[in-house]
Amino acid sequence: MVLLAPFINKLLEKLSKREYIVLLIITIFCGEVIPVIGNTTFSLDKGFGDILAVYLVGGYIRRYDIVTKKFHLIFAVIATYLFMLVSILILWKIVGYEGNITRFTYGILPFTMAISIFLIFVEIPSFTNKTINWFASSVFATYLMTENIYADKFIWTELFNTTSYENPLLISGFGLLIAVFLVIITVFVDKFRILLFNHLKLERRIHRIIDKIVF
Repeated sequence: MVLLAPFINKLLEKLSKREYIVLLIITIFCGEVIPVIGNTTFSLDKGFGDILAVYLVGGYIRRYDIVTKKFHLIFAVIATYLFMLVSILILWKIVGYEGNITRFTYGILPFTMAISIFLIFVEIPSFTNKTINWFASSVFATYLMTENIYADKFIWTELFNTTSYENPLLISGFGLLIAVFLVIITVFVDKFRILLFNHLKLERRIHRIIDKIVF
């Protein structure tokens, strides 16, 4: 995605608002809805299509802004989260652990929840906090490391062995604690990567190569 971003940005600059909306609808449907029903032609549950949809929405918000009442955003966050919890309980009763009880915990529901949370914080009056900024600058790295299809399986089934728990609600609570732990660990890993890249001047060299290709 990092390598494709300069090319994607150039294409987006040429789109009208109407064309951008059509592109968003198609991308979100293919990347966030279709994978939920088992079709991975465009994207896996956490594949490139998912990341592309998030990137395009972020670009749209930056370019056109989205004006929505905070109440609607909070309602969307609560509703999608509750729906995901309920879906886990229902699927657990129907198919047990032999089936995919987390089918609705990826795709359009968490996508909607994440965008709503983002918009809530965008509307909060700006302030500066060094600690928050320090962590925030590496949150995307946390996503890339933990949502990798191979790392995901290792973290949840081998490292923490969440499959040993039989109560879905207990899994959700335990999962929240694991998520906080993973954020802390991966942020420090990313900070070490930044120090290493700066020392080796890798980012500067990569940017020069991309600039030569694009421009």
